[in-house]
Amino acid sequence: MSLSLNTASAEAGSSSGSGGATPPSATTAPAPASSSRRSRSKSVSQHLDPSALSFARAYAIGFTASILPSLLRILLPLVTGKTPRSVSRVARQVWEAIVRATHCNGLALAFGVSIGGAKWGEDKIERLVASAYVSALRTIRPRRTSNFLPGGDDRDRSERAGGQSGVSQSRPITTEQVLQDPMHARRIKTLSTLISGTIASFVSISLLQSRPTTTSASTSASGPVATAARASEATPNTSVKEQGAQIPNLGFSPYTALNDPLPPLRTNLSTPLPSIVPSRHKESPTLDLTLFLFVRAADTLVRSAYERTGLTTRPDRFGLASRFVATHADTLLFWASCWRIMWCFFYLPHRLPKAYNLWILRLARLDVRLLSDSGSQRLLQYARKGEYVYGKPSSPEVLKMCEGIATYSGISAERVIPDNITRLDCTVVHGRVGKGTCEVNAIKRWLLAFSDCFKIYLPVHLVPSLLFGFGSLARQPLASIIHILLAASRSSAFLATFVASIYASVCLMRTRLPMIFPFISQQAMDGGWCTGLGCFLCGFSVLIENKRRRREMALYCAPRALYTVLDSIVPQVVQNGPMGAWLAKWGERALFALSTGTVVSATVHRPDLVSGVVRGILGLAVGDWDGKAVKQVKKISSK
Repeated sequence: MSLSLNTASAEAGSSSGSGGATPPSATTAPAPASSSRRSRSKSVSQHLDPSALSFARAYAIGFTASILPSLLRILLPLVTGKTPRSVSRVARQVWEAIVRATHCNGLALAFGVSIGGAKWGEDKIERLVASAYVSALRTIRPRRTSNFLPGGDDRDRSERAGGQSGVSQSRPITTEQVLQDPMHARRIKTLSTLISGTIASFVSISLLQSRPTTTSASTSASGPVATAARASEATPNTSVKEQGAQIPNLGFSPYTALNDPLPPLRTNLSTPLPSIVPSRHKESPTLDLTLFLFVRAADTLVRSAYERTGLTTRPDRFGLASRFVATHADTLLFWASCWRIMWCFFYLPHRLPKAYNLWILRLARLDVRLLSDSGSQRLLQYARKGEYVYGKPSSPEVLKMCEGIATYSGISAERVIPDNITRLDCTVVHGRVGKGTCEVNAIKRWLLAFSDCFKIYLPVHLVPSLLFGFGSLARQPLASIIHILLAASRSSAFLATFVASIYASVCLMRTRLPMIFPFISQQAMDGGWCTGLGCFLCGFSVLIENKRRRREMALYCAPRALYTVLDSIVPQVVQNGPMGAWLAKWGERALFALSTGTVVSATVHRPDLVSGVVRGILGLAVGDWDGKAVKQVKKISSK
């Protein structure tokens, strides 16, 4: 018998006993209407299956995450007046968005199945988990019962006093005895939630992956799509697999700016933009969401291990290093992730989601021709592979690329073609936005990026205050407004510094250092050293943000960095072999299920191990979990 059944029966017995002892009085005043309504709602919730409430809450969150971006894309043009539309067309688009959000293999149902199914299956498998747990205890630790059960030391002393010290040596451990210990009861409950959540999440990922690949030309969970660069995107027939993960971001990122389209660019392009990157081969539409949950689950497990090991308390050098890593782990993770992401952006763009490439390109206001030529090669890749060499003849592909850069920059092709020059002038790298010296270019880039980001971060910091802290905002409006403005400015300065640091590093390595040290090879600088320094330094800009946001940003960027190393981790034989597609499909499902089950279980039983944003979203979905057994275990353990 489980602890939850014991607790429920005890409460039922106490309530029936009290009801029989004190019959209702005939002169009792009638209950107020509000009290009767509360009692009716309470009785209804008691008759409902507890998993129904969890399913409803999770379904509502998933539905909101699915339909809100679509509604914004439909209604914002009406508010701004940029694209007039008829009422019937708007109504049809809204209806189509609702149908997509409520589809049987959409995000709403999948999220509801993950949470509601975890709750529904928890009680069903708890007895089986308890039996397996007790069997494992008997196998792994075949010692006396007093080592496991409460009060074992007292029984041991009494047995020795009565001359019965050898009686309990062969006494087996029973499930009921183990459940009397709060520690073991809590472990069984946690394992039940973990296993149930894993099974339910496996069903939900199967629902998501059963969605047919439809055409889309806009969004991705990986990042916002640059609307100004839509002319350079793939044709409208591009499939979901070619564009990257299409599952909406569940709002887990505290930086909505990383998921929303940026304001229009101030530059006017005189010629059409070429394609940015080739499509990723055999990409799952849910891969980005799977990596996101995997990183969150890993973060939960690392925090639990860090809490148990106590490595930071050691007085030696290892303890000192452990304390340093623990203190700056978020900064180091963000720095390493950005280093890898930006390097792939410049040299391995096919390893990033296409929309994420477009977003970085647009925020940095880079000339796309410096990075792409008809979607085949990049100028930086030409230089790195020795095909763009100063003072040597070039191939027709390189000449064609140079002519495109010269046309866009408004200069002669002779200043770009490497045959007759010793270095590419930095003004070509600056483009139209950063005309002037390298220092002026970095300052302009910082100001432009700050302006773009502030327009997005201001509502990001304002909306939570209006929704959850309106009382404080009303009591102290001036102080609250100043706090919001400072927070938005701080976040905008972080991202602006991220952008400007790359430009400053590139110009320093390829222009300023060769002027000071003439022996430095310009070809080597343009072959990867200047870009590598920018990729190395840009991640340290996160130090501008506060500690809490650093951690969230690190966990946000880590899945993108992990995305870029998948091709390196998985052997090519597996990727291209006959079993590659099968392994990728079922491997991702298993990873998604285990990761989601871990995060859900931690949210229910150890919410302190889950990061704030994910804990807020999943905490709202699980509610109180209707878990009297969980609460009872915590109460007993506190005593």
